Amino acid sequence: MIDLSELEFCDSTGLRALVRATREIEINGGRAALVVPEDGVLARILELSGLGEFLRVASSPAEALRRLGFS
Repeated sequence: MIDLSELEFCDSTGLRALVRATREIEINGGRAALVVPEDGVLARILELSGLGEFLRVASSPAEALRRLGFS
């Protein structure tokens, strides 16, 4: 789980790092979920870029854990 709930700024470099980190985790057999508040700047960026469809995004840590299979 990558908690980005306190993130205040993200540009294309940050997006690229998130995609690469998520990809590396999954290549190595893991699963990643991003905690992104629905009203945060990153949620809007993920929506505009379309990356939200490809990344496992949750609005809270509890939801992220559920999405990863931890109840």
